[in-house]
Formats: sequence, structure tokens, C-alpha cells
Amino acid sequence: MTAYGAPDGHGRYGMLEADDGKLRCHECGEWRAHLATHARLAHDITAAEYRERHGLGATTRLVGTAVREKMRVAYDRNRDLHLAVLEQHRDPGLAAANSRSHTKSAPWAPEVRAKRQAVGRARRSPDLTPEQARRLGDGIDLQQWADAARELLAEGATIAAIARASGGIMGTTVAQRLRRYPPRP
Repeated sequence: MTAYGAPDGHGRYGMLEADDGKLRCHECGEWRAHLATHARLAHDITAAEYRERHGLGATTRLVGTAVREKMRVAYDRNRDLHLAVLEQHRDPGLAAANSRSHTKSAPWAPEVRAKRQAVGRARRSPDLTPEQARRLGDGIDLQQWADAARELLAEGATIAAIARASGGIMGTTVAQRLRRYPPRP
């Protein structure tokens, strides 16, 4: 299993790189406003396959902010029509039957339970060694810290491990710092 934040094609495993409302494709490195459509047309993979291949969550949006805003405006403009179509095709009996299989009281299927447990165990990345943690420095010079963190990621460390070694900051804070302090030329 690939570690979160590890190099993955033209990006990082489990992470989407966004810039100016566009997302970078892990497969080819191109910047696209609608990554799901690009993946299907250019690489012949579905959005679900793209997410699975690159460690993204099932609900991770594969569209940039500009496209998302246009979609929201279009939906709002035709909201009544969308709700009418939903009501026409809705089957409350089927929905109730399906919802019982996903409640806390219903047991998971054995293969699903095994997969969830394996993923849970694999998610906890190993901590940095004391020498690796020292390379991050005191965290006062954030450019120096970001450069050291990038080196550790290239060596296979994870964002979670770097976050824990940096005084327990969140992984999102690590990712934000890496974006704010790009590599020096």
C-alpha cells in the first residue's frame, strides 16, 4: 500500500494539487478544470478508478472551483425540475430496505470488515526517526522547515508523520505550509 503523501505520478498519493481553479492530473501532469472528464477521455479511466488508483476519497471532488460554481448556479436555476425528477424516480421502500444494511446495528460483510481493518492499520504511518525529526529544525524558519519536509517526503516519510514530529500540528497544516513555501530555485 502506498503511503499518504508519497510521490504518485505527477502528484502525491491521496492528495489533489489545485491552482487557479484547476487540478493537476496524477497521470499526465496536465492542469484541468474537470479532472473526471479528463481522466475518462485522456486516460480511459472512470472517476472512481482515478480516485482509487491515486488514494483519493470516494467523495473527493474532481472538479475545480470555477466549474463547481457553474454547476451550483445551473442546479439552483433548475432546482424545481431536479426535485420533480427526483420525486418521480424515488422509491422510499427500497431506500428503507437499503438503509438497514448500513446502520451501526447491522454487521459489515466479512470481506468489508477485513478491508476496513486493514486500511485502518495501514493508515497509521511510522513515526520519524529522531534524526529525521531534527532535520525539520525548530519550525521558526518555515521555508527551511518546508524544504526539510519535502526531502523527508521524497525519502518516503508521510505528511502525518511529519505533522506528529512537528509538535502535533495537523496534516492539513503541513500541506498548507508546503504550498505556501514552494521549493527554492
